[in-house]
Amino acid sequence: MNRICTTIEESKHLLELGIDPETADMSWYGTLAGNFYPYIGIHDYDSIPAWSLEALLELIPTDNANWYLDESKSMDYISDDEGKTRYTGEKESYIEAAYTLVAALLKNGDIKPVEQEEE
Repeated sequence: MNRICTTIEESKHLLELGIDPETADMSWYGTLAGNFYPYIGIHDYDSIPAWSLEALLELIPTDNANWYLDESKSMDYISDDEGKTRYTGEKESYIEAAYTLVAALLKNGDIKPVEQEEE
């Protein structure tokens, strides 16, 4: 299956991890019938932010680090500072590999989450 963006579940998970929703370049919007469709850009305030492969790759820090995306749809991330390595393993799509890496980098503090406002 060719995917153009993160799934609704992946998008919600990234938001829970603290990703800045303004980095999304796509969104999922729902119809009155309960169907969801990907939309390029942000559809409206009720839509769920989503990330294309390009948007996910732009989130990966490159200062003192290198990352590789290969034909097996896996990604390596190597930090020169601490010698940390992250490996996604083979995935079904390039977007899934990039999502897995970005989620791991968010969990480990390599990508800083946005400050959440207290309610």
